[in-house]
Amino acid sequence: STTTGLTIGATYYLRVHTYGSGTSTSFNICVKVPPPPPANDNCASAIAFPTVPTNGDCVTLVGNTASASQSQTACTGSGADDDIWFSFVAPGSTIILDLTAISGSSDRVHQIFSGTCGSLVSVKCSDPESSTTTGLTTGETYYVRVHTYSTGNNTSFNICLRTPRPVPVNDLCSNAIVLSCGQTLSGYTDSSTSD
Repeated sequence: STTTGLTIGATYYLRVHTYGSGTSTSFNICVKVPPPPPANDNCASAIAFPTVPTNGDCVTLVGNTASASQSQTACTGSGADDDIWFSFVAPGSTIILDLTAISGSSDRVHQIFSGTCGSLVSVKCSDPESSTTTGLTTGETYYVRVHTYSTGNNTSFNICLRTPRPVPVNDLCSNAIVLSCGQTLSGYTDSSTSD
């Protein structure tokens, strides 16, 4: 349990008992203060992403919402009591965001904002762990807010930003890559056209 509103220096008493009559228990009890809020607890202290490459590779940071406070209401769910902030400079008009769990709650919400910390405009609200946001302005700074979906939880996670991969050189039949017998090549189709 977490108890708030205590007076520093005051003495408090803790009573422990079993739930049902006629039972007894042996246990360890630990009392501790919560860890300090994360450095990026507020928009003004958002952790900036390094330059996001335009070749589809991820730039990844680690986040942890333990002891984070609520900056504003949730865009979906109820869990914005633990939001933390990141920022990035848009490398192009589209950004792909992926969250992967490390520990704690595995249901996270992320929200992308344009503007400045004093006047943010929501661009994307996503409960799924991955989203694609279009219509961004190249060179403009955007803010990312991450929180758990439900109140009372916290989460540790990796957050990855990337652009769509460029159209492959062999996207069309006329640009087919010659493959020799026994040769192995790698490729991808997620940025290909339908031709």
